[in-house]
Amino acid sequence: MRSLARNFIDLARLRSLMVINGKAWVLKRAAGSIRQRGEFGADRAALAVAGGADLIAGLAKLAMLSGAWSYLQEHLREQVSRGIGPRNLVLDCLDLVQRVAASRHRAWFSALLVREPIAQPTDTHPTLVQRAAAAGVEAPAATARALQDLALWMNQPAESRRIEEELTALLGPAANELPC
Repeated sequence: MRSLARNFIDLARLRSLMVINGKAWVLKRAAGSIRQRGEFGADRAALAVAGGADLIAGLAKLAMLSGAWSYLQEHLREQVSRGIGPRNLVLDCLDLVQRVAASRHRAWFSALLVREPIAQPTDTHPTLVQRAAAAGVEAPAATARALQDLALWMNQPAESRRIEEELTALLGPAANELPC
């Protein structure tokens, strides 16, 4: 049986871990808040160049491309490593985004982009809704427009598609490896 003194030491360790975790959360939250203010500053600079609707539509397009890229890297890398065939993730990403943007589920994807009105406490970037509000734009309308643009304009020119396919054939599976 453990001694009473040993139990008190363990309890003291637990309390100190709770304090350390609390301090770490506060520091992470403060860093996230500072970073979000910086992002809003960058948005203000972008507003000077482009209108608010264009800025939010561009951010929505970036979110779609980023999500598709992450999905493809995770799911197709396995196929490439098993030798199922050379894949070009760049072309696959652009094709996937165009299919999603042109699908009948476009409204659902648009709603998905604006589902969170407030960033999580430790997020370093504000949400699309927060950025749209700061720019004076309705986020759902801007994301709907972005998806419509993606559906219409994501076709790759034949020349760039040919170059990407040649690179994939030349590099093989290494074409889709993560950079160092």
